Amino acid sequence: MTYEELKTEANKMGYNLTKKKEYVPHKNKCKCGGKGGAWNKMKNWEFYEEEIKAYDGRFAVVDGEVISCTNDSCPRCVFDNDDGLCWEKRLDFLYQDYKEPVVLTDDEKALCKLLGRGWIARDENGTLYWYPNKPNKTDIEWIERDLEYIFIDITFPQCKFDFIKWEDDKPWEVQV
Repeated sequence: MTYEELKTEANKMGYNLTKKKEYVPHKNKCKCGGKGGAWNKMKNWEFYEEEIKAYDGRFAVVDGEVISCTNDSCPRCVFDNDDGLCWEKRLDFLYQDYKEPVVLTDDEKALCKLLGRGWIARDENGTLYWYPNKPNKTDIEWIERDLEYIFIDITFPQCKFDFIKWEDDKPWEVQV
C-alpha cells in the first residue's frame, strides 16, 4: 500500500493524515495535566513521517524500528496477522502516541526470560512486583486476582526497571 493509498484508507476510517497545528498554551496552562509531558503528544505517523514517505507507505516495524516492508519482514513485523490485512494494524499504529523505546539492562532482560510471560508494575510506595496474571490498579497498589506475585526489589535488587512508574495506567506486559 502506497503512502497515498494509506492516506485514502485513513480518511475512509475517519483519520486525517495532516499535521496538527502547534499547540500554544493559554495562560501557561499545560494541556497534558501538568505532569511534565509534552504540550501535544506526537503520533507515530508524525515521528516516523520521513521513513513512511521514503518507503512510499510500505513500511514494517521490526524490533521497534521502521523498515521497508518486504515478504521477508512479515514474520518479524508487529503488524503481521496472517490474514493479509496488516494495513489495519498499521493504521492503528500510526495514530498511537509515539513512545520512546524502552531499553532493558542485561539483568532486566535475563529476569524477564527467567520469569516468563507476565506483568510488572510498581505500587504507590515504589515497590516493584511481577505478576503471572494481569493485575488491576487500586488507590495504592496493584492487585492480581490469585494474589500471586514476586517482589522484584527484594528478590532481584539489581533489576530497577526505572521506566516503570506508579503513575502508569496499565502494568507492563512481559512477552518472552
